[in-house]
Amino acid sequence: MCRVLIREKLFTDDVALTTYTEETLQWLITRVTEACNEFGLTISLKRTKIMSQDVSETPQITTKHHVLEAVDNFTYLGPCILSNLSLDSELNVRIRKVATTMTRLVDCKHKIEGGSSLCTEHPSVW
Repeated sequence: MCRVLIREKLFTDDVALTTYTEETLQWLITRVTEACNEFGLTISLKRTKIMSQDVSETPQITTKHHVLEAVDNFTYLGPCILSNLSLDSELNVRIRKVATTMTRLVDCKHKIEGGSSLCTEHPSVW
């Protein structure tokens, strides 16, 4: 089995950093802060959070003398990531979305069979 760590995930104004150690995370946060300062970018301390998995104590990560808040879950580009690595809540959300779409499709099918040639009530399903 091969174990790979994807460390930086960047998307427009969102960044997710992952490491195996608290020290490495602190080092990365410091480097990102320095790079942002160099390019005139601002890090929102209110929106910057940390999440740890399988540790006995919550890491104390700081940037600009501000201790970052630790959270048990966060949403990154849509999916919810949980500190316990459970996919249950994400799967439930996706199942609900599929069920809603299927209900809309069935409704459209019944309308078409009932004489309407086009179902425009729920255009999002097309």
